[in-house]
Amino acid sequence: MNRSRFLSRFPCVPLIAALVALPGLAAAGPKEDALASMQALAEQIREAKASGQDPAAAIAELDAISASLGGDRPSDPVFVNGPVVRGAVMTPPNCTVTTTTGNSTDTPIAIVDNATAVSNLSIAGAPTFTHYVEATLTINHTFAADLDVTLTSPAGTVITLTTDSGAGNDDVFAPVTFTDLAGVPVTDAIYTNLVSIGAVIPESAMAAVRGEDPNGTWVLSVGDDAAGDVGTLQSWSLTVISGDVAPTDTVSSFSSTNVPVAIVDNTVANSTLSVSGADAFTCAIQLNTSITHTFAADLDVFLMSPAATSTTISTDNGAGNDDVFNGTQWYDKAGSPATDFTYTNLVTATPLVPEGAMGAFAGGDPNGSWTLMVGDDAAGDIGSLSAWSLDVTTCSCAVTGPPPVAVTVPSGSLWSSVLLIGLALGVGLVVLRRRLHRS
Repeated sequence: MNRSRFLSRFPCVPLIAALVALPGLAAAGPKEDALASMQALAEQIREAKASGQDPAAAIAELDAISASLGGDRPSDPVFVNGPVVRGAVMTPPNCTVTTTTGNSTDTPIAIVDNATAVSNLSIAGAPTFTHYVEATLTINHTFAADLDVTLTSPAGTVITLTTDSGAGNDDVFAPVTFTDLAGVPVTDAIYTNLVSIGAVIPESAMAAVRGEDPNGTWVLSVGDDAAGDVGTLQSWSLTVISGDVAPTDTVSSFSSTNVPVAIVDNTVANSTLSVSGADAFTCAIQLNTSITHTFAADLDVFLMSPAATSTTISTDNGAGNDDVFNGTQWYDKAGSPATDFTYTNLVTATPLVPEGAMGAFAGGDPNGSWTLMVGDDAAGDIGSLSAWSLDVTTCSCAVTGPPPVAVTVPSGSLWSSVLLIGLALGVGLVVLRRRLHRS
């Protein structure tokens, strides 16, 4: 269980009441007790901050409980995403793109307790079909987990960049770049006091704005949801890659035949899926899962492409609820981040934005063997991966320029001979004309 999700989110999610309400939990088990303890510690941390006291002891205890529940296992090589490199992968075949940058002009802005700082940034003159966006922020703040940051596009799409991440560390977002290609989600990154976290995947994917017109006013909202610590939004900028022509999307669906697979305590269940016959440039991926499990927060789920690029689907979300990912659709434009969703026991949570971004696969060749890894990081509850599938969107732009002229030669040796003689005479006439002209 990721402790950072308890540091200041508890007013929004009445976790203890939800756990008590679950069927069969009249006598809570050890994991339910641990979740309730984390909730109580979050309350202590919040009260200590508000009164000016040092919450370090409560944070340390919260860390210990988190580790006992498996945490996000960031040091386990099975659960570490490889870095993804930016570059030409963001340009679909035959498409022409332009990179446009914009910088805030109304910063710095103070971030005060229990309020929201709002900053606007204008993009103008960019091509109108967005392929890729990243945001770079410089935020100084003395308790990172107080911060709830969103980015709203000119079309009104809201991207959740971070909510309550970074624990009690100072200035870890000074600076930070939010990009789908970072490799590590903001919710799972390892934070160090006074050290910039660098590049991370936001809680909602930046690819949510794919296809939108980037021109207009973008709005950054930086909320502080607890007392005791303040900060400053120093500056922020956007990098937009867009084109004048919308590519043609082709969607193909593929299902795994390597199911069902049992999910047992403290192990990783792997299942493969084969994609074939798709075009070679990926523009979007949707994952569909049928996972049954009696304690959703035990699950760490990752998707890996044939090129070994991986993204985080979910780590430790869903609290103690049963079967909430049994029928879930995961894609970047889903709207609701898996990390902030309000889960209900035995009710499928769908659709969800994965904790990492499907945009990590943009530009790759989808053909080959994909792997879904479903880890269970605590004892006491088990489940099954009964089915999973992928909806693969490939894209390209139409070829520009005049169409090629096709010459059809009738079959038969006579026609072939006539064509060859004609070509030879034509070449000979051209050469003769050039010599006469020179003389």
